[in-house]
Amino acid sequence: MSDIMPSLSRRTFMKTTGALGALAAVGGSVAATNTLFGAGVPQAHAAAEETVTWGHCAINCPGRCSLKFHVQDDEVVWVDTYTSKDAGFDDPQPRACLRGRSYRRWLASPDRINYPMKRVGKRGEGKYEQISWDEAIDLAATKLKEVIDKYGNEAVYVPYATGVSATTSRPFNRFLNLVGGYLNFYNSYSTAQISCITPYMYGSKGNGGSSFKTAEDAKLVLIFGSSPTETRQGGLTTHYDWVHLRERTGAKIYMIDYRMNDSISGHSEQWLPINPGTDAALVAGIAHYLIKSDLVDLDFLHTYCQGYDEETMPEAYKGKNLSYYSYIMGEGYDKV
Repeated sequence: MSDIMPSLSRRTFMKTTGALGALAAVGGSVAATNTLFGAGVPQAHAAAEETVTWGHCAINCPGRCSLKFHVQDDEVVWVDTYTSKDAGFDDPQPRACLRGRSYRRWLASPDRINYPMKRVGKRGEGKYEQISWDEAIDLAATKLKEVIDKYGNEAVYVPYATGVSATTSRPFNRFLNLVGGYLNFYNSYSTAQISCITPYMYGSKGNGGSSFKTAEDAKLVLIFGSSPTETRQGGLTTHYDWVHLRERTGAKIYMIDYRMNDSISGHSEQWLPINPGTDAALVAGIAHYLIKSDLVDLDFLHTYCQGYDEETMPEAYKGKNLSYYSYIMGEGYDKV
């Protein structure tokens, strides 16, 4: 059943059988039923009242997009997202992506465990028994306390990659901090390189650099091999801020990519196509032109950058032609 259009729950399908069930499955109305079976024929099953509950997406993503859960007979029958026909351009609408809108399939997955299970056999035997939530909470609390009392809080490790860590890990980590702390992980599989390089570029990790909002005040925006509307997670966080920048900034925007991607569609005059794998060569060529034409801000580079030329190289590496200037100008150790 589609997650976009309303549908009957699994429970309703089990209760409604035969020709009437087939009609209901394709959205048959009461009027259509009366036409087939005659006016006054009682319905085999009256559809339960549908209610709407607001929530948000909890997939491992920073978007937290709004979701409207349409519930019928205690089951989610379809999922909608935030929409408003009256919202202006400056009013962000946190519309969920397809992952968020497929939440019903997550909830109704046959592989999903709907209640606590306790292992009763040896590890690996696959023998479990169902227990209550109260028993599960008491068991988890008891085991956690035993580990802390015996080995200390450093023996409690919170693993990465739960799939929903962007939503669930923060309150759980807060709880562990309140009981003495825990052994945390560092870095990640999705932002490892960015997390390591941004402190050297912007002075802090993560969001320490320029955002799309501040880039609205720029005079030039260069994007190499990236498409913000496609490569960033979430519904709201991926599209709105980029579109707002693209439409409101007075800067010239140039998208350097080998394809006309979704982020630049409709603005083809700002697209600079390039052969795949030649980005670094283009950057080096631009740098060579800027240096050769004396267009480099040396005061800025000498104040904020390390490794640009001999003056900014660490003491241990001076005099070895290892600076960026030497590399670009063909004066490096390989003389290329």
